[in-house]
Amino acid sequence: MRLISDNKILNPLKENNFNELRLIFSIIVMIFHIGEHSQVLDFHWMTFFSAKFAVQGFFVISGFLVLMSYINTKNLKIYFKKRFLRLAPAYIAVVILSAVLLSLLSTLSFENYFKSSKLYKYVFYNLALSNFSQSDLPGVFVNNLDQSVNGSLWTIKIEVAFYLMVPLLVFFTRCFNKNFILIIFFLSILWNLVFNVLAFHFNNELFLKLARQIPGQLSFFSGGILAYFYTLKFNPKPILSTILCIFSIILYFNTNGIINDIIAPFAVTIIVYWAAIILKPSYILNNKTDISYGLYLYHFPVIQAFVALGLFSLNPLGTLFLLTAVVIGISIFSWHFIERPFLHKI
Repeated sequence: MRLISDNKILNPLKENNFNELRLIFSIIVMIFHIGEHSQVLDFHWMTFFSAKFAVQGFFVISGFLVLMSYINTKNLKIYFKKRFLRLAPAYIAVVILSAVLLSLLSTLSFENYFKSSKLYKYVFYNLALSNFSQSDLPGVFVNNLDQSVNGSLWTIKIEVAFYLMVPLLVFFTRCFNKNFILIIFFLSILWNLVFNVLAFHFNNELFLKLARQIPGQLSFFSGGILAYFYTLKFNPKPILSTILCIFSIILYFNTNGIINDIIAPFAVTIIVYWAAIILKPSYILNNKTDISYGLYLYHFPVIQAFVALGLFSLNPLGTLFLLTAVVIGISIFSWHFIERPFLHKI
C-alpha cells in the first residue's frame, strides 16, 4: 500500500485515482450481476461483491468530479454540454442497440416484434430516463430469472438529476456557506431513514422504493462535494485518513438494515476519498482508454443474452471468460467510436 509521499507535493485535484476507481466499481457491478443472473451455483460467491457499495461509490465520485468540472467551466451552457456529451451518446447507443439486436432473441417473429407497442415504449421510456416504466422487450428473456433488459440503467436518471442540481447547490452554497451542503447531506440520510422505517413498520415496498429515490441517494453525491471542499482547504492527512478508512470498511461491511443506511454515506465517502486522494496516483488509466462507463452500461444485456442462449449451462467457466472478453471489447469499441468522438466536440 503506497500512501502520498512526503517528498513530492501532489495536486490531488489533478493527480488522483478516480479513473481507476470508476473502472473497479464497474467491474464489481458486473461481477455481482453475473453471480446473480447466471444461476450458476459455482458463481454464487460473486454475489458477495457489493453492487450497492459500488453504485454508492459512483455517486460519491460524481459529486467530487462534477462539482470540480462545474467550477472549472466558463459558463452554464458549456457545463451542460459537457455533461450531455459525456453521458448521452453511449446511453442512447445501448438503448437503441438493445432494442434492435435483441429482436434476434425474441420469441416473437421479426414482424410481430417490430410491430409491438412494447418495443417502442421501451425505447421511449428508456431514452426518457424512465427505465422503471418499461424495463423489458417483447418476447425477450422470457425464461431468464429477470426479464429486464438492462438493470444498470436506473442509476442514470439519478446521475442526470445530480448534474442538474449542481448549479443550484453551488448557488445556495455561495449565498450561505459550505454548511448548506452538510445540511443536504444529513437531510438525505434522514429521508432514507424515515422511509426505511416506514417500509419496515408497514411492510410496504412503496416506502423502500421512495427510500432509494434521488433524495435518498443525495447523501453520497453531497459526500463527494464535501470531500472536494475538504481537499481544496486542507492537505491530505494519510495516517488519519487510513485509520478512518479501515474503520469505515469494518463498519460498512459488518452492519445492515437501518444502521447501515445511516453509516453508509459517511463510510463510502471516506473510503472513496482515501482510495482516490490518499493513495499514490497509479497513472495506469490516465489519458488512455476509459471503458468504465461502457462496461457499466453494456454488461447487463450481454449477461442476459448469454443466459437466454443457455451458454452458462453448457460451459460456465468458458462462458465467463467469453462474456468478459465480449463486454470489454464492446466497451473499448464504445469508447473509441461512440464516446470519445463526442468528447472532442467539447
